[in-house]
Amino acid sequence: MLPIGSLLMIIDNTAAIPIAGTFSNLADGGIITSDVNNFQASYEGGDGNDLTLTVVPWVAVFSGYSLSTLSSNQ
Repeated sequence: MLPIGSLLMIIDNTAAIPIAGTFSNLADGGIITSDVNNFQASYEGGDGNDLTLTVVPWVAVFSGYSLSTLSSNQ
């Protein structure tokens, strides 16, 4: 498991212009999971025009449950 906040440079854009477009299913700010790490994508990372992935904490998502369902253990 990588430490939270670790930064991976995926594209080091050496041109002065930003990256045009996005990868399919990876929006700016989108979260992807690989093994035990969650990564948040940024197309403005690095020096402002690079694609970076930053390790972010896991967030539990309970699909199909409401807070009242989870809190009523009867």
